[in-house]
Amino acid sequence: MSYERLNFSPKGRPVRSLITSRLDLLDDSMQYNNVNLNGMLDHERTEAGVLLQKWSAPGMMRPLFDEAVKNEFVPVKKGDKFGPSWTTHWFKLDLDVSQVWVEKYGHPNIQFEFDLGCEGLIYTTSGDPIHALTGGRDNDRRHEFILPKEWVSSGKASFYVETALNELSGGNSKYCDWVPKMNRVFELKVADLVAINPEARALANDFDIIKQLTRGLRQKSWEAELSLSAANQIVNKFRFGDQGSIAECRAIAQKILGPNVGSPVADSKTPHLVTAVGNCHIDTGWLWPYDETKRKVARSFSTQLDLMERYPELHFVASQAQQFQWLQKDQPGLFLRVQAAVKKGNFETIGGSWVEMDANMPSGEAIARQFLLGQRFFEEHFGQLSKVFWLPDTFGYCSQLPQLCRLAGMDYGFTQKLSWNNVNTFPHTTFNWVALDGSQLLMHLAPADTYIAQCTVEELSMCVTSHKSLQASPDSLLLFGNGDGGGGPLPKMMERLRRLRGASDTIGGLPKVSSGQSVTSWYEEVARKTNYGKDLATWNGELYLEFHRGTLTTEATTKLNNRKTEILLHDVEFLATMASVCSDFKYPRKDINDLWEKVLLNQFHDVLPGSSIEMVYDDADKLYDEVYCSANKLIKASLTALGLRLTDVDAKDSRLLSTLPWPVQEANGRAVKGFGVLDIASSLSTDAHAKMEEIYLENARFKVTVRKTGSIKTLYDKEFHRELVPNGQGMGQFVILDDDKVPVWQAWDTEMYSLESRRALNIDKVSLSGNEVILESRISEFSTIKVVVNLRSKYIEFDCIVDWYEPENKFLKVEFPVNLQCSRASYESQFGITERPTHFNTSWDQAKFEVSCQKWADLSEHDYGVAILNDCKYGFAIHGNVMRLSLLRSSKEPNPTSDMKQHKFRFAIMPHVGQPSGALVRTAREFNSEFRLVNGFTHALSAIEVDGDDSVILDAIKRGEDDKEFGTYKPNGAKKTVVLRLYEAVGGLGRATVKTKFPFKSAYMANILEDKIQDLPVADNKVEITLRAFEVLTLILVLQ
Repeated sequence: MSYERLNFSPKGRPVRSLITSRLDLLDDSMQYNNVNLNGMLDHERTEAGVLLQKWSAPGMMRPLFDEAVKNEFVPVKKGDKFGPSWTTHWFKLDLDVSQVWVEKYGHPNIQFEFDLGCEGLIYTTSGDPIHALTGGRDNDRRHEFILPKEWVSSGKASFYVETALNELSGGNSKYCDWVPKMNRVFELKVADLVAINPEARALANDFDIIKQLTRGLRQKSWEAELSLSAANQIVNKFRFGDQGSIAECRAIAQKILGPNVGSPVADSKTPHLVTAVGNCHIDTGWLWPYDETKRKVARSFSTQLDLMERYPELHFVASQAQQFQWLQKDQPGLFLRVQAAVKKGNFETIGGSWVEMDANMPSGEAIARQFLLGQRFFEEHFGQLSKVFWLPDTFGYCSQLPQLCRLAGMDYGFTQKLSWNNVNTFPHTTFNWVALDGSQLLMHLAPADTYIAQCTVEELSMCVTSHKSLQASPDSLLLFGNGDGGGGPLPKMMERLRRLRGASDTIGGLPKVSSGQSVTSWYEEVARKTNYGKDLATWNGELYLEFHRGTLTTEATTKLNNRKTEILLHDVEFLATMASVCSDFKYPRKDINDLWEKVLLNQFHDVLPGSSIEMVYDDADKLYDEVYCSANKLIKASLTALGLRLTDVDAKDSRLLSTLPWPVQEANGRAVKGFGVLDIASSLSTDAHAKMEEIYLENARFKVTVRKTGSIKTLYDKEFHRELVPNGQGMGQFVILDDDKVPVWQAWDTEMYSLESRRALNIDKVSLSGNEVILESRISEFSTIKVVVNLRSKYIEFDCIVDWYEPENKFLKVEFPVNLQCSRASYESQFGITERPTHFNTSWDQAKFEVSCQKWADLSEHDYGVAILNDCKYGFAIHGNVMRLSLLRSSKEPNPTSDMKQHKFRFAIMPHVGQPSGALVRTAREFNSEFRLVNGFTHALSAIEVDGDDSVILDAIKRGEDDKEFGTYKPNGAKKTVVLRLYEAVGGLGRATVKTKFPFKSAYMANILEDKIQDLPVADNKVEITLRAFEVLTLILVLQ
């Protein structure tokens, strides 16, 4: 055949837009659904042979299998409706598969499909959970169950389905409409036996990826045009009802996808840039309560174990020891199967923490306990520690996390949340994250900007196009699987991965993707390829999320309970330790760890930040009540062993109990002296009087003038001759942001523009009662405030009661303009200080208009400064010379009753000489401490002292986890040890001597898992320590 001389057949250039729009008709689910490819996905479908019975659990009960199946089941049918939301309904299924189907289709082509529009879990008749079912949105749906081969062969099948009347995303069907609908009704739409058409379904998967290639690759590229041509040919070749045309279409697809789309994705040993890892990010509490999370874990894990049997290349990771502990308790058989999968290597436990916690507000010690309890659980039950810190979805990352991770055995870290920044683009993908002390963590941020990828062409392309570290390390992770509400990878995602790899191998245009590699080994390879991190860029200090800043304030009661219980557990451990050292008291290790588990659970990254539904806060409040009750019982028992008795009577012979490891001069507004058990000297002296329109307070240190409008007109430091209030301004000025509305994320977000609606609150009534100033006012027609102002020896204290019932989105703050000028401010952060700008020079500076702090924030010139102390708040900002503490918000989603209650909190103004010091750290800790009245005396509570630089802080005292008497899985060989957690608090070399009044024979430095690092010399019950700036040190004393 040769090129013809004449041409009488005109042919036009293909119109790309028309062809592209035509492609959707082949798999359109609307007008052509019954005559296109969708109409051939099943050979047959029937509800005959399906016998349905159900039992509905009363109220909101969630009974386990053994309890549920004892009840009487009644017949139901398709089309029946069930409700309301959050109730549980158990279905018993008896299937009769016709012999004709068995012979004609066989396993695995005979399935059962069930869709009640909610979540469900299939159990065998012996109670083994084997596969989850999910209704709801299209991407979440998982309504098919491949009947086991032996069931198909016999033609009979009996099993149970536990259904929970909530969707994967909680109690509402609309994304971003977060408030759950409590009276929804769910209809049983599907309960069918289905004989699938595997070739038609394979073509649907082929066409899905080819169609994506036409749109997801760079337009007019050779690969995109080749894919468009193939897709058009498939549409031309397809003939409805003709099985032969399916094979012809698949042959065309092979020109794009290659011949091996039915085989596993190429293994990790072949060249590739992207490693795909399955996960099912399960929010431990968010749009569903904790008890529902327990079932989400079982649903997700059982399904992934089933999926691994069908797709051997699937590598699945899961974090959060709490969720595994729940699984172990409620589903012990499934837990054993997970253990087996971990041992085999398909399932990887990761993260090292008890939950995926908030990383702004928990104390440094609480984060250490997240890792201590999390890593120990993984080591005990799975035989391995996690080497990868895994926190993809929290709202900012404090500056000491790299140090704490390294001390917990983790060298690597993962997140993607910084891609949510709403001002600046974070500049790195793979980098070294450096803590305050210099510790580094090799970090990776998924360039696909998600941890719930659907395995699309666009997502795979982003692994290169959005990768910001290609020169140093082009490799990336693609985390795929439905998440937030759990679920994990779907079969269609595995099919997509196979085809994406096939396309990259055949026509190119995409980075090569692989599956099956562990996350840990991926990081180890990246470390090796980058000269063990030396080729990577560094990022020092906090990873600040420029989004969700309102979470530092929302749900104030939970934040107060967090602070109080963290300190309460410190007291429990200290008193129980000293009682066990100085008497025959048995240290209640398990009881204390149980309490820590409850506190750590409530630090989950949607609970402590205030972004969960009301039911979650009901759960959290119950846990906090249990902690308060049990902890106080343990304190009472410890004190009894020490010869002390709590009392409510402030009698002449009463003393105050201090659990702080340093002497205290002031407690509960009174002068005290001593260490451990304090003698009460006298009440602090304050002169107070009113004159004209102002009230005057004065003590040995301060002179204060309070206006009749409630703000402080003057604050004079007599010792250092400083007036601290700028002329004409008011310190302690309460302000309302009248418009704190945001487009979507009400509980999460506050924005810069909210400050434009600032309104100063003029106090209605200012009065003098004794030596206290009383401020009383209406905030609005719905809310009131009462404040008691006191002078203390070191600070001016504000004790507040706010009845807060705002029906609209408002924000209550308090401001402190000061006569100081500094371009940077200091905020206490976990085991250290985070400095941030007070100016808006750059967009990075301006984005930090609301930031986190622990117990204090400070603005200091070189020789003098002012700190604001607080007892339960975490949101702060210092702009210019105005210090601003965030107090209360009134967001309406996802919890419409958020913060609508009475609130009690305290804050204080603390002027001081010089820069922030150990004295400030100690005073703020004292401000947060509870000093209990006791009768009796003991030297035991002053038996541990730290002498030396005041920047060395002893933060925790406890018994060793693996002392011989506790019988743990890895005994340390010692009968009794005492663990001390110390840190350098202000940023310089710290030297100190730890000495005790009880004998100890040796001492060693350990990591926070309490594994020995280095022996230390001991002499006369003393040990010398040296800490670099902001170093955290765990010191273990081995007793005689």
